[in-house]
Amino acid sequence: MSGALKQPVVKEVLPKQLLWGPEQEGNASLESMGRALSALGLCSASAQPGEAGGKYAVRHYTIEACGIAFGPLGFESLLRFCRGLDAELQSVQTGSPIVLTTPKENYKARMNAAVLLGCFLVLKHDLSVSDVAAKLGNEGDQKYPCAWCQTHSPKDDVLTVADCWHGAQIARHLGWVDPQVVEDDDLTNAMCKSYVSMSSMFDATWMIPGLIMVTADPTTVTCDPNPATCKLLVPPGTEGDGHATSALHDPDDAETASIAD
Repeated sequence: MSGALKQPVVKEVLPKQLLWGPEQEGNASLESMGRALSALGLCSASAQPGEAGGKYAVRHYTIEACGIAFGPLGFESLLRFCRGLDAELQSVQTGSPIVLTTPKENYKARMNAAVLLGCFLVLKHDLSVSDVAAKLGNEGDQKYPCAWCQTHSPKDDVLTVADCWHGAQIARHLGWVDPQVVEDDDLTNAMCKSYVSMSSMFDATWMIPGLIMVTADPTTVTCDPNPATCKLLVPPGTEGDGHATSALHDPDDAETASIAD
């Protein structure tokens, strides 16, 4: 982390609708402020099989292989959080706002939840990163340990919570993420399914939808013993037809067949 997190206090995020109460889970005094809701629990409430829910995970790797990394959470977790929070806010009654909480003395959960909440404010309400920072204090300054590291070296930490908010802001303004996905169950389900399917089957994901995709080494993917991964570099019977050897194709899945075209 970069600098100590401030003592947890409850802050108003959306007037009369939403409060941020990090490390306040189980605090009976919250009842006088509104309805307490677990921030990370929103990631799991409507999650489908194969999704990570409120946990940090890197597909195709064990949690032990991830080292000391604990976040940020995956894209499908962010989508579930945003959709879940938006739905909860639609049912808020006058005088009873939602109080988003995280477990006591758990800075990892607090950081991950701060990422999710800030991205929600950007995607749904089009707040700037500076506006989000003004509402959440120094949550945005906290740094994540590098992925795969087995021991923590603070000087190597680079990615901040606010960096994730900046990513959401860029994605929204350039149209890479449709804000309407936050408001529609079907859109959320479809996007989560597509993301999980592509990352599970091909170890690939869109950086810019329809324009730039990143993927792991295709040979490693096809040799992965996990039955969920694709097993062919090119469509069967077309090895001599000029297909690029890096083209990935699952002959049993029409939804992903276009990747090889």
